[in-house]
Amino acid sequence: MHAIRSFHTNSRYDVILAHWPKLLWLTKGLTHWHPGNKGGAEFTALTIRKVQERKESGKQAGYTDFFNHLLQDRNGKDVGLSMFELEKEAGVMINAGSDTTATAMTHFLYYLIRNQPVLKKLREELDAVLGCQATAARYRQVKDLKYLRACLDEAMRLRPPTSLGLPRITPPEVAIIAGYHIAANITISVPTYTLHRNPELFSDPEKYRPER
Repeated sequence: MHAIRSFHTNSRYDVILAHWPKLLWLTKGLTHWHPGNKGGAEFTALTIRKVQERKESGKQAGYTDFFNHLLQDRNGKDVGLSMFELEKEAGVMINAGSDTTATAMTHFLYYLIRNQPVLKKLREELDAVLGCQATAARYRQVKDLKYLRACLDEAMRLRPPTSLGLPRITPPEVAIIAGYHIAANITISVPTYTLHRNPELFSDPEKYRPER
């Protein structure tokens, strides 16, 4: 089973059915044969298996990774998430994390190739730290490289992996945002793509310029 293929198949299925939320009790039953429904079941089964394997391997090896923060807080205390909660958190990491990371890296490399002076400057920064190292860079080696971070941030400004802003609900009373009165208890969002191209915030917004 291919995890991302199963996820994408299920996503297309869910998006179509989501247009009729009140009929899900009916449409889910009528379309149980659909590949999208099967894809969702396969993806969930994979996630559960991976969570169980990670919990067992973590006990044996005693190592710390990203998933460890779902199990323990910064003081090493058990967070107490249920298996269901761990499954859902891990599912987000597998689907949302993989797609957005791949998208961001694709755009990052595109802008580097299209801007040779930037690529040259970034290579100089990396070479000063990594030299002729044949293996992949470790996080601790590159985490403080300012120009690398600037190049990544500028690529994500121009081509954010998720172009829509995260939804937020206004407070119970009327909200005033940027001088506008917004009704209470409604969902609002600012499109990231548009915001990052606002010339009042970013001069010459269409240009890839990490130095900004």
